[in-house]
Amino acid sequence: MKNLKIHPPKWFWVIGVLALLWNLIGVMAFIGELLVDPQELENLSETERNFYAARPIWVIIAYALAVFGGSLGAIALLVRKKAAKSFFILSLVGILAQQFYAFFLSEALNQLGLEDLVLPLAIIIIGFLLLWYTKYCIAKGWVN
Repeated sequence: MKNLKIHPPKWFWVIGVLALLWNLIGVMAFIGELLVDPQELENLSETERNFYAARPIWVIIAYALAVFGGSLGAIALLVRKKAAKSFFILSLVGILAQQFYAFFLSEALNQLGLEDLVLPLAIIIIGFLLLWYTKYCIAKGWVN
């Protein structure tokens, strides 16, 4: 309980809120993909339609772990609980599994341009940064 007496700086809260917003955008994207109307799929390129249709269930589960784990991690961080670290680890495992499929097990790299790699790489980097940041906050005593 004495760790709660250590007050984190204001930027701790800014980063926590941004982490939550980032992950909630992921949750909305995940739910949007699950509820996509078949007519909307027709608006995608054939490459994109094939990518979504060919994804195995484990990739969809990894996607869910990434976004829901990250959202729970951000919430735990904001309420200053060490469980944030476990949630961000779970999220990172989901991110890496999902991107491993996209980069190495699917034809996505062969069919997408270099500019299409920016978001997946940013997601991986942010996943690692959120885990590192949480460990830093724990070490500082801002999270217990």
